[in-house]
Amino acid sequence: DLSALRRISGDDARFSRDLRQGFLRSAEAIQLPAESWSAWLQLLARRALGRDRWQAVSGARDASGRSTVLTAEDYPVHHDLPLVYRRLFSEQVVSGVQLSPEKSRGVQRAVQVLEESRAGRAVVVVSEDRALRAILVDELLRTQPLPADSITPDRLADLGSRGGAPAVVHDLGEWVRLTPGGLRSAEALCSTILDSSRPWILVAGPETWQRLARHTALGEVVGAVVDPGPLDVDELERALVGRHAMSGMQVAFQVDDLVGIRPGRALQAAPTRARADRRRWFAHLHKQCGGRLSDALRLWMAAVHSVDEAEGRIVLGPVPLFLPPRLDHLTDADLLLLRRTLIATRDSPEDLVQVTLDSEVAARGRYQRLAGRGLLRASDTGFEVPDHLRSPVRDQVRARGWEVEA
Repeated sequence: DLSALRRISGDDARFSRDLRQGFLRSAEAIQLPAESWSAWLQLLARRALGRDRWQAVSGARDASGRSTVLTAEDYPVHHDLPLVYRRLFSEQVVSGVQLSPEKSRGVQRAVQVLEESRAGRAVVVVSEDRALRAILVDELLRTQPLPADSITPDRLADLGSRGGAPAVVHDLGEWVRLTPGGLRSAEALCSTILDSSRPWILVAGPETWQRLARHTALGEVVGAVVDPGPLDVDELERALVGRHAMSGMQVAFQVDDLVGIRPGRALQAAPTRARADRRRWFAHLHKQCGGRLSDALRLWMAAVHSVDEAEGRIVLGPVPLFLPPRLDHLTDADLLLLRRTLIATRDSPEDLVQVTLDSEVAARGRYQRLAGRGLLRASDTGFEVPDHLRSPVRDQVRARGWEVEA
């Protein structure tokens, strides 16, 4: 007596109503404890509706485990994946991405600035997405005839004005300290750029660039800002499928748990169904990663369901429910501290003491406590948010109605 389960329509509200009626009629014939019925009905409804429609109809958000802070090593990777494939989907591999015409025009404008015949030629690449930043910097450098020099604050005096090779500042966050007078290094960078005949490519997260553009002369010195924003679904699909194609393997997309029961899908020809499944899977991935390639690379690897190396084929399922990690449990004070380290990537307890009432011991305790929980990573120069948690921190800042940069 489950005929309602077969009356699936495109209207989610009507479908869920029919589904509930079918469950109630079936329940009369089966004797189960109330608690078991509730769990069984929820499981069956979710299977029938699919993950996204079930959450929309029920008003529930299945975030099981997503409040747990994960290390990068905690992201699941299928044990049968070849090592070369794992490396292919790391951020260290710079692979091209075909951007929309509008975004490409921003890159072209930056190339024009770098090719101008004047001193003080500088552009900045701004993005939350570290993998995309690396791709855009590589694209800009391929227009230059000489290999680039990497410039850090401690190398500015020695290398800043020397030669005609491109100069790349890979992280403007290293030039910011959130203390009185903490922008002196950035101001020195401005002066060096203006006196230099070499082209400059600066790289920053949005919160770092907003602060420097507001409070230093960099906003006037830079001739073009390349700020592509997140990738759309098509751009993300092209970037990941292109990267996968370099492996020489085939890929299939398993979406049954995402779409639920859809009789029309079974009637489709296999090639048509495969194309539709691929589109649905990438729409799902885009929703999970927010269009950020760095996160998409990790989530692609975590979604690998099976590997047949002999056949040269992998199957991707849905992204695990606990990814990406959520940080709802953080206190405001802890989240504010993490936001500091997004702006200044060499942030330290000593810097915090200069702008708060914390003692040095208390400040050190706060940083080390967050580092112990995996929310910060200590280095010789200070503390920073681990790469895989940068997006969750930004998302949590926005979820609380704060500005990412303040």
